[in-house]
Amino acid sequence: MKRRATLGSAEKRLRELFARGVALDLRVGLPDPGDVSAGARWTAERQVRADLIADLVRGGDAQANSVLSVAGARIVGALDLRHARITGPLILEDCYFDEPPDLTEANAVSVCFAGSRLPSLTCDGLRLDRDIDLRGVDSGRIDLFGIHVGGRVWLQGAHVRSSGDEWALNAPDLTVDSGMYCRGVRVDGGLNIYGATIGSTLDLAEAKLSNPGGMALRAPGITVRFDMSCGGCAVAGTVDLFGAQIGGQLWLGSAQLNSEGPDWALSAPLLKVGGGMYCNNGFSAAGGVNLFGAAIGSTLEFAEATLSNLGSKALRDPGCTVEADMTFTKGFSVTGSIDLSGARIGGQLHLADATFTDSAADLRNSDIRVLSGEPSSWPDVIRLNEMTYTVIEPYLTARQWLRWLQRDPDGYQP
Repeated sequence: MKRRATLGSAEKRLRELFARGVALDLRVGLPDPGDVSAGARWTAERQVRADLIADLVRGGDAQANSVLSVAGARIVGALDLRHARITGPLILEDCYFDEPPDLTEANAVSVCFAGSRLPSLTCDGLRLDRDIDLRGVDSGRIDLFGIHVGGRVWLQGAHVRSSGDEWALNAPDLTVDSGMYCRGVRVDGGLNIYGATIGSTLDLAEAKLSNPGGMALRAPGITVRFDMSCGGCAVAGTVDLFGAQIGGQLWLGSAQLNSEGPDWALSAPLLKVGGGMYCNNGFSAAGGVNLFGAAIGSTLEFAEATLSNLGSKALRDPGCTVEADMTFTKGFSVTGSIDLSGARIGGQLHLADATFTDSAADLRNSDIRVLSGEPSSWPDVIRLNEMTYTVIEPYLTARQWLRWLQRDPDGYQP
């Protein structure tokens, strides 16, 4: 017969408080309540066995519908909640985990690990009525494969890392009924949200995503109902948005993308954006941008942007559709060629105050409503066969435009 372990002081308090629906907060009176860096040295008065937490939330207590809330504890042992039905919110905030929690195929109201330190976390197939809160966690690999979140995903300020070839944050087929908020997240080893569905906003502003020479963000086929924000993010590795569908705007202002390998910095063939796509305000892409066949519902802006892919295409955009303007202005700089062959631009294609290095522009078979920019704004090589336009700006003499036509190495073909 298995003997029940003796409860420590923290565990006794947890049982009593849980029965009353009150949180156990072991941070009270500490000089830095949210510091879990020394959690491995916390002694018995701050220790709670994982088995006790599992017993309480699995319904082993008469108050199974109560909130289980623990803050500032060292969780001893493995928290095994696989296939559990957790009928009240589970809050384990600013805790130190000796072993990785496992919530595979669990059903829960909401789960919070905010501010906690974990060796890793497995939540494959988890079903949540409301939110999952991972704000400020410091963790090894986090698995969220196929989870369904009825509310929101919170990851602001989290630091997630992996070793070897595994994804640091692995969440393919993720479904979030509301938004996913990852502002300032740091992911060393890549973020995988292949095929995810986000019911509101996806916020990756000021994120740091790193997987040099591989995919730092793997997001083909994702669906975001409203905006996707990557403003100010820093990426080492490829951002893959192949076939992604963004219902609102795609914000990339000030983002710094560097593939650090042979692949594209931003690879987004067949991307669909309901609003505008803004690669401006110091945006840079070392490795180039691939928007083959993309459809942009408003403006595609490269103001104050820097694109580089020496000896190759810095912007690959054949067959794209831009409903409004496409702009290369305000100090736009490119090293490498620009391919807009077959593009359809419903507004203005505007070049001004741009710098081209080792560059050529391919506008063959494109259809542009307003072609804007003095000849001096364009690179030395321009391919124009079968390009059509409605209006050309500014008004210049025929002699000046003839010099522009002479930049086509294939010659003028009326």
